[in-house]
Amino acid sequence: MNDDDDDDDDDDDDDDDDKIPFEETASPLSLDQFVNKQVREQSNKIGWVRYDRQLTSRLQLKEAKDLVPVYDPLERLLDTRNGPLLLERAGGERAALSNVSFLAAQLLAPDHLTQVISSDIRRILSPNTRWLVVFHGKQGAKCSLLVLDADLPSGWKARVIPPDSYSSLFLDPPLESLARLREIDNDFEHNPQELGWVARPSVIVAQAPKMIPTCVPSPSWQVIRQAECSSAGALVRDVSGRLGITVCYHGTGDVGTEVSIRDGNETIHSEVTLANPVVDTCFVPVPENWRPASMTALSGFLANRAPGKAETHNFLRFGAKAQTVTKIIAVDYGIPMPLKGRQLCVQTRADTNYGDSGSALVNGDDRLVGFAFQRTPYDVEQPFEFSDWIWAYSALSELNLTLVEGA
Repeated sequence: MNDDDDDDDDDDDDDDDDKIPFEETASPLSLDQFVNKQVREQSNKIGWVRYDRQLTSRLQLKEAKDLVPVYDPLERLLDTRNGPLLLERAGGERAALSNVSFLAAQLLAPDHLTQVISSDIRRILSPNTRWLVVFHGKQGAKCSLLVLDADLPSGWKARVIPPDSYSSLFLDPPLESLARLREIDNDFEHNPQELGWVARPSVIVAQAPKMIPTCVPSPSWQVIRQAECSSAGALVRDVSGRLGITVCYHGTGDVGTEVSIRDGNETIHSEVTLANPVVDTCFVPVPENWRPASMTALSGFLANRAPGKAETHNFLRFGAKAQTVTKIIAVDYGIPMPLKGRQLCVQTRADTNYGDSGSALVNGDDRLVGFAFQRTPYDVEQPFEFSDWIWAYSALSELNLTLVEGA
């Protein structure tokens, strides 16, 4: 995957999205490039104009017949009651639009959208369907909902669902969606209809790609369990106060699994004492005086919001001394709240490699965001590629672990 900024294929304004051709790249598309391409090729502005008219009539802003479509999302934002406030709070136009887009996606609850999608594609979605909120557009200013179903037939062509089919979720949001919106950000709580009007999130249905764990045998990597190797994540304490590290479940194993932790020339022998396969995270105790130089200093974990595409994120790839920079391009629907017993992930560019499983993803504020989990395979052709990271907030919550201050 190229390290250069991939925002050049995005456009500022909805009105121009279908006027600028999408340039195919030699390498597989990233998740955000794939979504942006589908939105451009299958845009349905007529459906959003109908929504504009419904909203105008509902809010009694002016006569619906006099409505002139507003194609600039920033202009739409500034026309809302909370737009200027959000713009000031976010500290920039792109950040404000990204926040509004993310909030709009929260109203597209899977429980209420499943029937709409099934009716449109004339297929019942699989129970294991994944729902990703994908950041695209300049610096991730737009968000769309990507529905990935592994049970779709081979050769399935991605489909953008007409906005008329789900605009009712903005006009008359279900109580569950409003409660979720209130938990995340209550600025739009009393006027959620404006979220759809400003953000206009698309809903795309595509075939889920195959995924592989980012962990294979190697005798020199950090966390060793027989023939499998992976990376250490965060320095934490369990509920009894024991010091330890997080490791990935798929690279180690259940409670009682013996592992060796290598930090330079030092090797520590220990065993897994806490394990949760759902969040792919284990706890391995280490000596109280152990402070590995390779561990990233942390100031807590990200909990009160979803990470955005415009932010810098990095992780320590195994065997490398310098941090690798990556970019958040999507998050599972459900983030930022941890959901008991449910796996939640964030998605980045496909920058993880074999052996990186368990390594910590950290943002520019020095906060823990996720643990490396899996990625699309190298040797199997896919319509797009990305890396999955377990949402750290949910993983630590499931195992009742706390980060060590100043680690």
